[in-house]
Amino acid sequence: MANKTPREIKLSDPLSEVARRERKFLLASSILGIAMVKAGIVPSKISALGIEFAKTDQNLLLSVIGIIILYFLVAFLIYAASDIIIWHHSFSQSLKASMVARWKSEAERDPVMEIGDYIDDFLRRPFSVRFILGLTTPVSLLRAIFEFLLPVTVGIYAIGAIWAAINQ
Repeated sequence: MANKTPREIKLSDPLSEVARRERKFLLASSILGIAMVKAGIVPSKISALGIEFAKTDQNLLLSVIGIIILYFLVAFLIYAASDIIIWHHSFSQSLKASMVARWKSEAERDPVMEIGDYIDDFLRRPFSVRFILGLTTPVSLLRAIFEFLLPVTVGIYAIGAIWAAINQ
């Protein structure tokens, strides 16, 4: 993420391909597990193979799906945590470099510039620019919720639903 502004990094994709793949598998297996429990579509027999499942076998199948979801949940959490650390480090370094460069530039032009001057500079920009720049943090937060919290919440819900169905 070299040579990107802090805003560009804040709005960039924080997930690596590995974490994104784990996220996709977590969501897919979670939706499958939720559908099996809520819609009651646990197979009772596979006609083509002549296999029939008893209630305990259906519970075993649900348990296996639950374990698969748990695996993808843990894998996603591990990879996503690593990606968040890398993303945050890149953001912090870019922010630091940007601030130092601005301070040096401002100090060369006006060595006694105060914080009020930075605010005045920002307020001189057109409202549309300030509005769009102001959306950076809310959009970044919304994306974090969508990218990280949603899959984890769906995975935990699926495991809970499967657990409840098995223990009925």
